[in-house]
Amino acid sequence: MISLEEGPIGTVAIPDEDGSEFNAYTLTGEYGALFAGLLRWVEEGETPSQPLDDSELLLRFRCHIHRGVGALSVRAKSPSDILRLVPLAA
Repeated sequence: MISLEEGPIGTVAIPDEDGSEFNAYTLTGEYGALFAGLLRWVEEGETPSQPLDDSELLLRFRCHIHRGVGALSVRAKSPSDILRLVPLAA
């Protein structure tokens, strides 16, 4: 979500993922469709002239994960730092 707040990935280098594997459900749980919709909205805009194909969307999802983890590693150095990132209403 932090990466999505920063806006579209655009043209960015593909992160090095050698030896890395994850299950999308592990990250998104039952909200996979919501994350896919948000990703599409951020990357394509409200009225896309040409929607992204699934492989490009998946690549951008991976890039958002990479960028988000990088942002978290700078912002959160302890568990209390992570709690400060969560809104009080949550």
